[in-house]
Amino acid sequence: MAQISFRISDESKIRADKVLEQQGYSAGSYLQGIVEYIAQNGTLPVVIEFRPAALNPEEVFQEAIFQSRETYVNWRTFCRNELQVNQMTPLDKLRTHIDAINTAYEFYQRNESVIRQAPSQMEKINGGDPFHPEMFSRCIEYFPPLFGYLRKAVSFVHMNNRPVQQGDLDEMEPVLVQAAKAIDELQAMANTSVSAETLARFMLRDIQEALSCAMESTREHISYMTARSWQQRMTLVLGEAEKKYKRLGTSEQDVALARLRHDTRRLATKVTEYVETTSEPMTGFDTNLLDQVVAFYNEVLSLSGYISASIRTDADQPGNSGNDSA
Repeated sequence: MAQISFRISDESKIRADKVLEQQGYSAGSYLQGIVEYIAQNGTLPVVIEFRPAALNPEEVFQEAIFQSRETYVNWRTFCRNELQVNQMTPLDKLRTHIDAINTAYEFYQRNESVIRQAPSQMEKINGGDPFHPEMFSRCIEYFPPLFGYLRKAVSFVHMNNRPVQQGDLDEMEPVLVQAAKAIDELQAMANTSVSAETLARFMLRDIQEALSCAMESTREHISYMTARSWQQRMTLVLGEAEKKYKRLGTSEQDVALARLRHDTRRLATKVTEYVETTSEPMTGFDTNLLDQVVAFYNEVLSLSGYISASIRTDADQPGNSGNDSA
């Protein structure tokens, strides 16, 4: 007769014995029954199966656009801030962008079958059965070329045998223009009713409210509940700003909006940490980052030509006593 033995912790055996005893079994008899069942039937008595949650094609399509656009914007920022004519390409930082392009492409490849089902990018083929029209997935005309443009743009400066020349950047520019056009075409499929300019305005309005909430949440000597209420409101409106940012196309304000988004999210983390680790009387928040983000927000408004209420910090408002309610 064969004998099977294995080791488990005493705690696990005690817990298992309690469950089995309620059903009239011992651990040995129950496991023996499982092995005999497998031998007689050639299958497991119980199969634990993981079923992934169903994916929404429209959301996956939008996420693929967002990742592509984010890669494009970050590359533009890298070219503007890091690439210098007559200097060597910083290859360590270049690798980050190569990895980002590969990651965005892998996401598209992995989810291509789902993305192609997104209703917003489907187009009816003329000449077919009017009652059962055939539909064509338009996004496949843009995603693969888009990643090709981004990789080609990298190739102009992916070198370690000579410095970057102005000609490299000049040749790269039309390729990036093509990438931007592909992103805009894809975004236009997902956004059929709201323009990029309108989305940018709404995003800035949400960020304005989030910054105002951050200032209220970090005022000196307010109650914890008041600070918490303002912090939660800040988190909520930043979530709305994030949704709008993901739906933007490309524009001249790409780099500025990306930086504003990054800085605001960093500030929100600081505010949340402050509220969660401070007790009454609420005091001690370092406002340097808050002041910097507010100043940059106002700068973006000015550069973009948007007419919106600028934000003033407490330092700009003598005698401001605020209120103690959210």
